[in-house]
Amino acid sequence: MKQLLLFLMMLLPLTASADAVEIDGLYYNLVSKTKTAKVARNPNNYQGDISIPNNVTYEGTTYQVNTIGENAFYYCVQLTSVQIPSSINTIEAYAFDGCHLTSIAIPSSVNLIKSDAFANCSHLESVYIENLSSWLNIDFEGNFGRTNPLYYAKHLFLNGNEIKNLVIPNGVSAIKQYAFCNCEGIETISFSEGVETIGQLAFSGCAGLKSITFSNTITQIENEAFAHCAKLKHVDFPSSVTSIGVRCFQQCEKLETIVIRNDYSTKIDYNAFSNCAELTDVICYNTITPGTDGIFPPATVVFESSMVESATLHVPAGSIDCYTSPAPWKDFGNIVEITYDDVEIGDLGIGTFCGTNPMDFYGIDDIKAYTVSSYESASGQVTLSRVHYVPANTGIVVRGNKGTYSLPFGVGESITSNLLKGVTTNTVLDKVNGDYTNYVLANKGSNLGFYAVTDGSTLGAGKAYLPLPTADLPSAAREFVLVFDDGETTKIKSIASQEEAPKGCYDLQGRRVANPTAGLYIVNGKKVIIK
Repeated sequence: MKQLLLFLMMLLPLTASADAVEIDGLYYNLVSKTKTAKVARNPNNYQGDISIPNNVTYEGTTYQVNTIGENAFYYCVQLTSVQIPSSINTIEAYAFDGCHLTSIAIPSSVNLIKSDAFANCSHLESVYIENLSSWLNIDFEGNFGRTNPLYYAKHLFLNGNEIKNLVIPNGVSAIKQYAFCNCEGIETISFSEGVETIGQLAFSGCAGLKSITFSNTITQIENEAFAHCAKLKHVDFPSSVTSIGVRCFQQCEKLETIVIRNDYSTKIDYNAFSNCAELTDVICYNTITPGTDGIFPPATVVFESSMVESATLHVPAGSIDCYTSPAPWKDFGNIVEITYDDVEIGDLGIGTFCGTNPMDFYGIDDIKAYTVSSYESASGQVTLSRVHYVPANTGIVVRGNKGTYSLPFGVGESITSNLLKGVTTNTVLDKVNGDYTNYVLANKGSNLGFYAVTDGSTLGAGKAYLPLPTADLPSAAREFVLVFDDGETTKIKSIASQEEAPKGCYDLQGRRVANPTAGLYIVNGKKVIIK
């Protein structure tokens, strides 16, 4: 009897839908009460290219096609493409199970994908969506990764363009389980405010992922959410995070640094960071050890990978003793106190800085750090890009209210583009050095900017200067404008050569305006409303 029951269950997905009718080559179950139609299984299997219509007419009655039914395309291995119309809102269980489709486009009308709808679609490479918010609101029913087409697909496309820099929009409170599982094309993720939970395996297997920016509303990161993200180097948990799940970052082979900012309670589950062989630094702001349930795997695995015995654990001042006895913290090869560097900002609210230790500007609202990421001679602009982690001996522009700020030791993403050069000792600069003209931040003629230096000028220790290629600069003295990439315009000043101070007014994008009309402008470094 048991064998017969098992045999019948195996045959169940292969059974054609009862009372299905054929209309223009497709089979449907029709619901006369609601005038809706469900795509049904073809007893002879579908082949080639299929285009599902929005509506069908049968015996004089029009039905809206709103569902792709259970087993509709079950193991249709000769099916090459399926066009899903905007009338579809539900894809039922096993609908595409075993298909050899290489791509699928899911319209924003779909709000429910049932269990195993895309099971065994091992040929699937790409998924196309119309709207990211709609995708995030799909109910992936069931508890299997195969529910989500991205379990097999590697690339996610939005409006025809592959998503590489994923920004989770406002209004999303949770990333559902498996939502972006195995999506190799994603390189960066930024979470907007509002996200509280990241579901299990939500980003597992995102092999191209290099950077994550969490929001301050995230509290829970569930099991294996970022497991097998092989290119991820740095993870910074905001203070809102109280739970890091089982194997959450397992097998993140390139993970080097971890920052835990919650200073009162962070639960880290077992194997959360197992097999992260290149881990070098963990910065933990907890004055007592975070609650753990076997954060690392058994000792033999830890020591085989040299995961913690060669890493440094940074803890708050006076807290070292708390970390030297409990596992796994006691296994770190080096436990040190978090160090701080002082950065001073004067009356002008802006200056340059170069520190001998790496610094962390994350979560400090009163002071911001910028690199000079690019310049354009033609438009006369220098772009300042905000950064949160600054490596040692790196020149930056700092900006904020007057005062002295203590910046903690920090590790994170490296800076890839910076034209500023920092100095750690008093340094003599000439105006021209080889192929470059040197500029320093100065206040001349009530205009703050980068001015070409005078030969033999001394730049103080802990400051930075800006060398620009002389061949790219205009032969005649002219001015450049500071443009901040975070959109701020307060205290925007001009950059000019030493021989000529800037004149005129500029719009909020830093472009010089010869004949301004009514509006808001920057004149001599101040905001002016012209009526």
